[in-house]
Amino acid sequence: MQTPNVRALLLIVAGTLCAPALSQTLDPLSVTSLRLSIRHDDTEIGVATGFVVEKANKRYLVTNRHVVLLCTLDANPGHADGWICANKLTISRHRLTHRGPCVSVVEDLYYEKNSKRWLEHPTLGASADLVGLPLQKTEDVQFYPLDMELRRADIVVGPADPVSIVGFPFGLAQDGGLPV
Repeated sequence: MQTPNVRALLLIVAGTLCAPALSQTLDPLSVTSLRLSIRHDDTEIGVATGFVVEKANKRYLVTNRHVVLLCTLDANPGHADGWICANKLTISRHRLTHRGPCVSVVEDLYYEKNSKRWLEHPTLGASADLVGLPLQKTEDVQFYPLDMELRRADIVVGPADPVSIVGFPFGLAQDGGLPV
């Protein structure tokens, strides 16, 4: 179990670095996962994990549907309605020129008039906890998209088999801001 000070340190690291600025070689999957700050305007209401895929020369952030639909009680007593919901994601991305301090880019979840920007599964729709957000802000960013050929890997996973999910649970990160 981690002490509160260790957890706070990990949260600070996750928010400031994307990967160590060392010359060591990293597995591509170590830099594929991205830390997301779920926001209502300037207020962080949660953290999550996402990754980028490329299709037809476009880039999409993939994350869970419940991430873009997150709502929470508003801690600001000056607001009358009591609830705030996600309307932006801050994505910690890798700089184009080097690994190390990352670029935090804000992507809106809605177009004007509250029309959602994200895409849902074409047949499963809302029953799939998965969305793709077309990325608009891509300048000065190095992408490490998930290799979609991994879906062709010949593996069999059954109930109770161990699996690893690379990400930022509860905002936690490894040294250098890498996912756990």
